[in-house]
Amino acid sequence: MYITDYGLQELEFFEKFSNKDKDGYLYFGGIGGIYIFHPDSLPQNSYKPPVIIENFFINGKKTSINKDSTLILKPSRNNLKISLSVLNFIQSDKNKYAYFLENYDTAWIYSGNKYQINYYNLPPGTYFFHYKGANNDGIWSKTNKPVKIIIRERFYNTIWFYIAIFAFSLILLTSFILYKQYVKKQLKKKKELLRYTSSNLSKDFINEKNSEMLQFLETKKPYSDPDLSLQKLALSLNTKPNYLSQIINTKHNCNFRDFINKYRIETAKELLLNTNLKIEAVAYDSGFNTLSTFNAVFKKETGTTPSKFRNNSEK
Repeated sequence: MYITDYGLQELEFFEKFSNKDKDGYLYFGGIGGIYIFHPDSLPQNSYKPPVIIENFFINGKKTSINKDSTLILKPSRNNLKISLSVLNFIQSDKNKYAYFLENYDTAWIYSGNKYQINYYNLPPGTYFFHYKGANNDGIWSKTNKPVKIIIRERFYNTIWFYIAIFAFSLILLTSFILYKQYVKKQLKKKKELLRYTSSNLSKDFINEKNSEMLQFLETKKPYSDPDLSLQKLALSLNTKPNYLSQIINTKHNCNFRDFINKYRIETAKELLLNTNLKIEAVAYDSGFNTLSTFNAVFKKETGTTPSKFRNNSEK
């Protein structure tokens, strides 16, 4: 270990020509003469040298960094090559290196005098690169402040991507359900329309039954019964419910419920104008079984509420 740097000219010594005396001095005989020294007299380098990152390459491209650097890298930029340098110039070939990539390496790696470090295909994550060095006598430096390295997740592995996919799927599913409901509703309307307009009843029968129905409604006022149904009215007129439904649609261009409600609303208007009955009583006397239904139908037919209708009439 201590040859050229300490003035020893040759490495050739005579076999068995060595001795150690009682004081610990060592004697060696060789072709250049006798060498005498005491091991305690050998100087030790106690200097704790600083260690620097001399070069830092990302995917083969040199990158400038400092001790306070935080590298934020794309997922594809995950190949690192790092060159360290121990700033000790006494027998610098005996400098040693150690490093540790936190969250990747499991322990410190002591690489001897190997100062170049390679990491390939690092997975996404947050890492801290620690490094230190030793001088020619094995005196280690303090651990440097680590370099923080963040390799981002690929966009399809992030939580936001999954949230976006979930939200998009939810919107797509909701849109599909609403569309199905819309199509179903349209088909139902179409079927109802076809049912009414494709009547095979004769015009004379339709006119005769319509007149009979109108007379029955005027005289008997069955619409005042909240439970009046198409079947009940058809039975009273001695005809089939589907015939009566077709007649109402053909002659009055509406369904049974809307047709009967028009009579009820006319009755309600008369009661609102000519009596002091409460709105709820007017609703029941007109043939509605709930106040909310009465209010909704009244507004649909007249464009206003029962109370406003009465107030406007009083003015």
